[in-house]
Amino acid sequence: RGPVRSSMEFHLQKRAINSFAQREGVHEDGLADSGEYVFEVEQTADGSGYLSSMSDNTITLAGSEDLRTIAKVKAHTATINRIECSKNSPHLLVSAADDQWVYGWDTRSFNNGPVFGIKHSQEVSAVSLGLNGSLLASAYESTVSFHDVRFFDGSQHTSMNRPKALGAHNDAHSDTITQLKFHPTQSNILASASEDNLICTFDVSVADVEESVVSTFNTESPVARFGYFGEDYSAIYALSTNETLSFWHHSSAQRLAEFSSLREQLSMDYLVDCFSAPGSNDIYLLAGDHSGKGVVAQMLPTSY
Repeated sequence: RGPVRSSMEFHLQKRAINSFAQREGVHEDGLADSGEYVFEVEQTADGSGYLSSMSDNTITLAGSEDLRTIAKVKAHTATINRIECSKNSPHLLVSAADDQWVYGWDTRSFNNGPVFGIKHSQEVSAVSLGLNGSLLASAYESTVSFHDVRFFDGSQHTSMNRPKALGAHNDAHSDTITQLKFHPTQSNILASASEDNLICTFDVSVADVEESVVSTFNTESPVARFGYFGEDYSAIYALSTNETLSFWHHSSAQRLAEFSSLREQLSMDYLVDCFSAPGSNDIYLLAGDHSGKGVVAQMLPTSY
């Protein structure tokens, strides 16, 4: 199987390869009956645990083997919008919230507080780490701000640092940015998605803002989530707030496929996210309903 090509088409290969229902009972750590719910889950870089942002403004670390809670911290004073684990350091987590703060956390010492903090003037909607973990991008309204976080070298810190500001982009979007994500293998490539329907990709190693733009594409719906996939991660999936899914070739901005009725096809209420195995063009969609049931559907290229 070759890399994702701009001419490749996709289809719903299997209606459901797995489904699950809400389980009865209470988890041993009481999480199931806590009254809170999970916003986002990230796996640590070394695969040893999972970090979850919760609706009570906490972040929870659980072991990957048994999902038992290892640590829990009151991370913010308002809704947590995004979390992301560093791909370069197994201990660094960043979080962004409506309290206007971006925090960096050392997962070995949650209870000691954040190892760095960045205060913005508006609610922070997105955050991502790039340039091999040395650059932090965060978004508030339609602005992307950049900070140097090279000081976090894996050694433990006892006080909160203030990263150096490096500049900002504020011309790419006309509405609130919903997500930022650096490319998995080209850590100088940053993509931003917004409620203005656009996904834009930039080369952050290029100083001139206009020259740094790689591609811009209009998904025709406000973007809720997106991510990279394909053997060389040359494709992007985009989930909209209207519960549609589209696939794009990110450097050419060409649409590969669009699915507007997946909820009906899968008998689900909403689309959660997509995921794929590294080095594969196969991509999977997770969808759910309001009773707690879920389904995983496989999407495959029509031809190779």
